[in-house]
Amino acid sequence: MMILRNFSVRMTLGYIAIFLLSAMILFSAYYSYSIHFPLAALKRDISREMAALEQLYAVEGDDALNTALARRAARPDEYPALHVLIARDGRTVSANIPSWPSVVGPLWQRIEADTFLDGVEYDRMGLMRDKRFADGSRLILGRDIDRIDELEENLQEAVLWLAVTSILLGLAGSLLLSGAIRRRIRHISDAANRVMQGQLSERIPANGSRDEFDRLSATLNAMLDRIDTLFGSVRRVSDNVAHELRTPLARMLAQAETLEATADADRHPQVAAIVDEARRLQRVFDGLLRISRLESGRHELALKQVNPLTICSDVADYYAPAVEEAGGRISVSQDKATIVVADADLLFQAVANLVDNALKYGGSSPEISISVVVADSGATIDVRDKGPGPDAVDNERLGERFYRGSNAAGLPGEGLGLALVQTVAALHGGHFRLSRAEGSTSASLALPAADRARH
Repeated sequence: MMILRNFSVRMTLGYIAIFLLSAMILFSAYYSYSIHFPLAALKRDISREMAALEQLYAVEGDDALNTALARRAARPDEYPALHVLIARDGRTVSANIPSWPSVVGPLWQRIEADTFLDGVEYDRMGLMRDKRFADGSRLILGRDIDRIDELEENLQEAVLWLAVTSILLGLAGSLLLSGAIRRRIRHISDAANRVMQGQLSERIPANGSRDEFDRLSATLNAMLDRIDTLFGSVRRVSDNVAHELRTPLARMLAQAETLEATADADRHPQVAAIVDEARRLQRVFDGLLRISRLESGRHELALKQVNPLTICSDVADYYAPAVEEAGGRISVSQDKATIVVADADLLFQAVANLVDNALKYGGSSPEISISVVVADSGATIDVRDKGPGPDAVDNERLGERFYRGSNAAGLPGEGLGLALVQTVAALHGGHFRLSRAEGSTSASLALPAADRARH
C-alpha cells in the first residue's frame, strides 16, 4: 500500500501498536492476579472439599454429610460457602442458594444465587462444581465469587475504553513525535533542494538540542562546507586560467587577423582556420567567465520589473534577419500581460541562447515561436521549433558545460549556451526544462511571479 511507504504513517502505526501492547500486558497482569489466580485457587479448594465430602458420605452417610455442609456454610470466609444436597429420590436435603440447574451440568459453572432479606436483594454469584454420587445423590458445591465476578465484569467493560483510550493517546503521541521529526526532515530536505538549485552557501539549521538531527545537520553542513570549498577552488582555477589566457589570446587573435588581412588566402588557407579557432576560444573563455561570475555571485543582478513580452520581442527582432535568411520565420505571442522581476540583460541573453539553439537545430526552414505563458506562480517563456530535438539520453545533460547532443555534430557552438540559461534561471529562482511533444521541441524558462522573486 502506498500509504505504508510514508515513514510518519509507519511510525504512527508502530507507536500505537507498542502502546496497545504495553497496555494489554499491564491489563493481562492485573487480570491474572485479580481474577485468574484467585479463581484457580478456589477451584482447587472446591475440588478438595468435594473429594473429602464424597468420602465422608460414602463412609458415614447422609446425616454426616448434611452436618458437614451446615458447619461449612456457617464458617466465616472471604468467599462464603455455597451448596445444594439432593437425595437420590430428588428431594432437597440441604441448600443455601435459591435455585440451581435441574440436571447435572458441566464440571464448573456459575450460578446466580441472589438472596432477599427484609426486602433487600443481596447479589451472589456462585462458582459451583456439580457431581452425582454412585447411589444417585447429587451434590453441588461452590463458593460465592460475587466480588470477583463484579470485578471481572468491570474489567471487561473497561477493556474497551482502555483500547479506545490507548489508540487515541498513542495516535496523539505519535502525531506529535512524527510531526517533530517531519519538521526536522523538511528543514534538511528544503536546504538540500536549495543546494541542488545551485545555492551552495545554503546550510541546514540546528535548533541547539544537540540531538541526532543536530549532529546530522552538523555533519551535512561540514560536507557542504567542503563541497563549497572544492567548487570554489575549481571556479578560481577556471577563472584564473580563463583570465590569464584571455589577454594573450586577444593579442594572438589580433595578430592572426592582421596576418589574414595581408596574407594570400589561396596560398595560406591555414591563416583563416587559425583566426576561426582563436575566435572560438575567445567565445569559450568569455562564456566560462560569464557563467563563473554569475555562479559565484560576483555579478550583481540588476533586478527590476520587466515585461517578458518586451524582452522576447527584442530577441525576435534581433534574430529575424538570420531566421529569414535561413528560409524560416519567427513569431512572438503572450496569453495575457504580466510583469516579472528580473535582470533584463541576463534574461535577454538567456532567451537569445534558446532562439539561437532553435535556429541551429530547427531544420532547413526553421519555424520558431516564442510564447509567454502566464500563471499564478509566474511566467514561462517557451521557445519552440519543429526540429528533431535532443535524444532522451542527451536531454538530462544538455545543461552541463561543454556538453553537446549527439545531433550537434558539424554545427557551430561550444556547449555553453544552455549552461548559461540554467544559471540565469537558478539566479532568478526559476528553472529550465527541455521537452519533446507533438513533433516539436520546447525549451521552457520559468520565472517566479513578481511577489515570489528573489531580491
